[in-house]
Amino acid sequence: MIYAIGNDVAWTLRPPQMPPRPWVAASRPTPAIKLDPAKIPLIPADMRTATANGYLPGASPKALAIGRGGVSLRTWSRSSDLAAMRNALEGCGFLAQRPCFIYALGDEVVVRVPESVRIVDVLASDDLVGVSDADRQRIEATYVPDADWRALVVGRNGRMGLGLRQASEQQAIDQAMRGCEQASGLDCTLLAIGPFKVVAR
Repeated sequence: MIYAIGNDVAWTLRPPQMPPRPWVAASRPTPAIKLDPAKIPLIPADMRTATANGYLPGASPKALAIGRGGVSLRTWSRSSDLAAMRNALEGCGFLAQRPCFIYALGDEVVVRVPESVRIVDVLASDDLVGVSDADRQRIEATYVPDADWRALVVGRNGRMGLGLRQASEQQAIDQAMRGCEQASGLDCTLLAIGPFKVVAR
């Protein structure tokens, strides 16, 4: 792609969107979840193969980011974990044109992956239809990468509920559903678990 002509920048694409820090939680899921390319959600088969053949044998520090629409980017042999995460998020964010999230750091998965529902995409601001600006800010401030389970429920009227730092997937869903109902949400529906947009199976 052409970046500049003479001294004039001709680059027309937006810079990569980055998620807020922390990019990963200080604590990790316990017991540790070993990265298995066959179990990575959303990404196509060729990216699973690339992860198995390139990323897994690649030298640390390394990180794998996932974004909207099955976009992913892997980077390895960086100077630090922070550099690996930044490179992965910048590359993934450039491709997706939305913020991505760190799925794996080194050979460990650093997010909880839901099992009781079907993952359909990565949660994006586009999904928060009808949600107030105050609630959007609340989501940005509290619904961040975490080693524990978290869930987001939104009603038809834009009222929402959050389930944060729970010990299980179902507990996070239950807490978020109660929060939506207590906020007078109509037809409260589970929208996300962790960074994943989900629907009932």
